[in-house]
Amino acid sequence: MHDESHERMSEVTKESMIKENITKEGITKANVISEEAVKKDAAEMSVARENMLILLEQMQQKGVKLFVDGEAALPGEIAARAVCEGSTYMADYVLGDTGALEQIRFDRVTGR
Repeated sequence: MHDESHERMSEVTKESMIKENITKEGITKANVISEEAVKKDAAEMSVARENMLILLEQMQQKGVKLFVDGEAALPGEIAARAVCEGSTYMADYVLGDTGALEQIRFDRVTGR
């Protein structure tokens, strides 16, 4: 009887160890997937920031004035502030009397 009890305990222990390993393995896989998603999001954000920087530099070279939160700003500053997680900026395009683009104004959007 002692051997049967000991054998049953070993089976229960093995079963719980297998479940624990499966759980740990699942958590490890989930963490890896999560880290990969964060890296992908960061890479996409970096590409978006670089694209915005290029476009803003082109606009500035054509004489368009750039502003962020009411202050004159450089393309790099705008791209860094406007393209980041948790940050929402709205661009307003200001046209002159002739209809040509004169300013782009980026203002942070906040919830009410």
